Amino acid sequence: MHFEIRSDIPAYLSELKIWLNEVRGIELEAMDDFFTARVDEYEDHMALLENAGFQEVAAIDCINGATLIKAVRR
Repeated sequence: MHFEIRSDIPAYLSELKIWLNEVRGIELEAMDDFFTARVDEYEDHMALLENAGFQEVAAIDCINGATLIKAVRR
């Protein structure tokens, strides 16, 4: 099985560098503030995914405040 995330990695990296320069001055939200601000919404968010037909949802990475979701359809 062939799995390809990006077809043109040099172009992607070039665009990523541009974006990083654009957002460089934006202050990051503290991790505890990030989760505290969203704790009341978590159950509703997960229910939306479940109602959309996903049986398994796992947070894989939340190192920098961005969460990567693995979801498996029923």
